[in-house]
Amino acid sequence: MREWVGKFKNRRMVKDSQVLRQLATTCFVLAGFSFTALTLFISYYRWELNVAADRISGLLICSIFFIVAGELARDANKVWEYIFAEIAYLFSTAILLTVFLTLVLTLPHIHPVAIVIMLLGISFFLAKVVYDIKTVYVTN
Repeated sequence: MREWVGKFKNRRMVKDSQVLRQLATTCFVLAGFSFTALTLFISYYRWELNVAADRISGLLICSIFFIVAGELARDANKVWEYIFAEIAYLFSTAILLTVFLTLVLTLPHIHPVAIVIMLLGISFFLAKVVYDIKTVYVTN
């Protein structure tokens, strides 16, 4: 077990990896998006911030985790650093999608088909991230 951990810890990413650049760019774009959504939530709920306090906190946490994941991906040299950045990206995206799902569920007159499609999109996203991590682990 110790030998496997040592090998995994020392595995290096391919130089100038497209995966790392794409992850870093996506994280920084989503950090800006979640920060913009945060300001919109604050302005929309400005008279009753306590109603949206959980969503506002979630969006703030998303922004921070996206920035951290982007920085980790941009500076990653080893496979474990990439996987850690991908996990931070997955965690913050899950929070972001949960915030928007709870917003959609509280809005009146949202068709159930739209909610099902949103849940299918979330499932596809999670499957894609797991596939990406497996692909990087196998190829690097």
